Amino acid sequence: MSYVAAFFAALTVAEAQPLPVSVVAEQLQGAIVENGYRRVGVLPQFIVRQGADEKLGGSLGPQGDLFAEQLGKQLLRTSQGKYRVIDDRQMRAAFAGMSLADLGKRESLLAASKKVGGMDGLVVGTLTDLRQLPPGESRPELDVEARLIDVRDSSAVADAQTSRFLTLSDAAYMGESWELRRWTPGGIVSVGLDPKPFANTYLPFAPGPYNEENQYRAILRNRPHPLVDSQCPYRMSIVVDGQQRPWVPVKDRFYVALEPGDTYQIRVESASPRPAYLSLFVDGINILGKTREHPSASKFWHLAAGQKSQFAGWTTGSGGQYKQEEFIIAPADSTVAAGQGFGQQLGMITAVYYTVGLDGLPEPPAEQPESPLSMTLGASMADTFGTGAGRESELTLEEKSGPERGIILAAMTIYYAPSAQVDAMKQAAGQ
Repeated sequence: MSYVAAFFAALTVAEAQPLPVSVVAEQLQGAIVENGYRRVGVLPQFIVRQGADEKLGGSLGPQGDLFAEQLGKQLLRTSQGKYRVIDDRQMRAAFAGMSLADLGKRESLLAASKKVGGMDGLVVGTLTDLRQLPPGESRPELDVEARLIDVRDSSAVADAQTSRFLTLSDAAYMGESWELRRWTPGGIVSVGLDPKPFANTYLPFAPGPYNEENQYRAILRNRPHPLVDSQCPYRMSIVVDGQQRPWVPVKDRFYVALEPGDTYQIRVESASPRPAYLSLFVDGINILGKTREHPSASKFWHLAAGQKSQFAGWTTGSGGQYKQEEFIIAPADSTVAAGQGFGQQLGMITAVYYTVGLDGLPEPPAEQPESPLSMTLGASMADTFGTGAGRESELTLEEKSGPERGIILAAMTIYYAPSAQVDAMKQAAGQ
């Protein structure tokens, strides 16, 4: 089975849409300067609220970590030398193992400040997940809040807020699974989108972040998960020692049991009459390039019509010559994601399928309204184990030029954990 990397197309797609950090950073900057802070840090683990539940990490997958990273970069980019932003890797080390309750303790903040060489202000972010509320055309799915804390006395000195309509790319990165569109002999059809939810602004086949916002709100939530939908042309499974690991349903998620030391492969296949582009993420890290990327600007593979492929590891290189490091289940602090400072959302394997270009899609209107929001949101480690890098091997890949990436056809996430944890989750869910 072959691996084909469509690099030309990957390198010509637009950059990921910026996260909604500019508004938040702008609101905080004045307070930072007014209070005379010289060194500030951003808490690398944002608080996530969903209903009555509140925890570090939470329901947003790697999206929350990505927001924290981009907020720190935006504060640094616009500091104009008036203050310094502490490196996020130092912040992760300083706050490792700190609980939600510790954030309200002055002694905990002072101890973290000492570890990073002094810190005047700490930015603590909160993301409120509103996806489970009744849908509404004008209601954002995510509320974003950032509070500036004076480390000396743990008092709050400023608060900044904004809201965000989610895009399909955001939701896929957060772990949502659905099939939206499907190629048939007669052309592309919508299978997972409400045909007429917003008559004036909704275009089911149009590309771009504004259209993805409307399309996200049009997803039909009563359809089967694509992993078990016999009509979905795309398949993904996890293979260990040549055998597919069985699914274990836990509420609306599908888990596979993987034990420490297991090496595994990701098997994908297409029964579609047309080729697709495919981005694969493990723990929020793109396996092609071994870097964290948002799906709206990720490198991808070319999956031919009817093709079956098996991905055995992290793939890096250029010029047709690559190396591959096998996927191996490792302790949290030894994972690839943690090694890049992003180890808060382990245990996710996500596939996003796209059309190859826009050929064959209905033509959108020449002019489309702009998004009402100009920016797109593209505890200690919650899971004990994630995916590390194992044995390395050489690999030759064909680099294939082609059309730009088109629209999302489907997204699916498989969650993984040791069997004891999966059993505990089933019991907690009453299964």
